[in-house]
Amino acid sequence: MPYEIPENQPTAADWEHGTGLIGVRDPAIVDAAFERGERHVGVAVIGLALHHRAPQTILPRVAQALRATDPMQQHQGTVAIAHVARLHRTVDRECLALLRTQPRGNEADDDL
Repeated sequence: MPYEIPENQPTAADWEHGTGLIGVRDPAIVDAAFERGERHVGVAVIGLALHHRAPQTILPRVAQALRATDPMQQHQGTVAIAHVARLHRTVDRECLALLRTQPRGNEADDDL
């Protein structure tokens, strides 16, 4: 079941500030944002994961976020894949492989 936007949540996409992007439902909007190099595209990927009904449409965009060089975008890709797994009960091999290459939070914990 897709996430419902609370009524007080801004719905107009503001790429400069990143607001309203959680409401993105159209994969073409995410694709265009990746092409433009939008700083907040990862939030739109999370929105797509929450709202789109077809995981096979969402997961390539999640993979693109996971491949990003920006750590925030990689983190947002991780959040997006978690939502896909929770809502659709599926992920794909490519996203899982990319997740395995992500840095794990605090590396200092390895010494414990």
